[in-house]
Amino acid sequence: MIKKIVVCHFPRLDIYVAIWLLRKFGELFFPGVKTAEIVLLSGKLEKQSEGERLKDGVLCVGFGNGSFDVRAKKADCVTSLVANAINIKTDPALIKLIEFVVYKEVEGKNYPFDLAGLVVSMNHQYPENPDIVYTWLNDVFEAKYVDYQRILKPFQFEFERIARTEKIPGYSGSTLKLAVLESDDPLVDDFIKSDFKNSDIAFLVHRRGTGHTQIITNRRFGLLIQDIVQLIRLSEQKNKKKVVTYEWKELALPGFAPGVEEWQYDDVNQTLINANFGGKLLPTTKLTLAKIVELVKLGANPKQFEPATQMACLRGQCYSRPGTPCPLYCFGLHRCRLIRHHQHNG
Repeated sequence: MIKKIVVCHFPRLDIYVAIWLLRKFGELFFPGVKTAEIVLLSGKLEKQSEGERLKDGVLCVGFGNGSFDVRAKKADCVTSLVANAINIKTDPALIKLIEFVVYKEVEGKNYPFDLAGLVVSMNHQYPENPDIVYTWLNDVFEAKYVDYQRILKPFQFEFERIARTEKIPGYSGSTLKLAVLESDDPLVDDFIKSDFKNSDIAFLVHRRGTGHTQIITNRRFGLLIQDIVQLIRLSEQKNKKKVVTYEWKELALPGFAPGVEEWQYDDVNQTLINANFGGKLLPTTKLTLAKIVELVKLGANPKQFEPATQMACLRGQCYSRPGTPCPLYCFGLHRCRLIRHHQHNG
């Protein structure tokens, strides 16, 4: 049973947020923490192991070579350690708060009137009473949490109502869920950062009223979208009747490809974006939403080929020739290149 939460003198915003998370969501993991007193460190505690301290009802936050010591765990901040430990890091109503705290810890700067700066001032005002500072902050955290719950939860239901979903073939015989969403709701971006990550959706194609479109993958599935990127970029050029490059390496470049200023490829997050980039709005794609979805399905399914030669392709035979090229040859799909490689190299 946790009776005391121990912190070092002059706790940072990170420490107070971690305590708020523990008190609000951590009772199941640390019984008693909800009503535990917040006290300042005394020397003898540092000599004890985490197990010994817990037996005495003491939970150290921010130090002590234990679960919530950033140096011992080589983490960015205590808040993220706590969020992981009590399994609330993906709560959409908490994500912005956690991201803000991580940013402040990494940035390492406190401005006089931002929350982290005000915590410093309150610590100076009440150097021996962290409980007073926490009580002041608690109302702020609660208010923001309720705000985000009110905003984000309804959007979950709205997404489920308006998004079109279907199951499509994926790699290694898997079945993947594709969602297509047409919406100008500003909460879409928050949804992508939170609920989408934990959903069973592998691909999300999001289209705004302006025609700007983004193709997002759920990183939980470990998807690579290079074939989709090549399909979209070359199709965009063909649609403009101005093909600047057919080079497969150029079509798959991270960032932008020659002649395709509409689409920015993020090869780290495996996303293809036709929206804002560097504070500037990219030119709207001229591809229809139906065409983009068709290309996503084609790129995601390694067993889909040109219908007329599908069976031959599946047998590992490519009949594309310079005089009679396969319609898919120009896209340089990996499945096709692999067949040709084996065909020519035995």
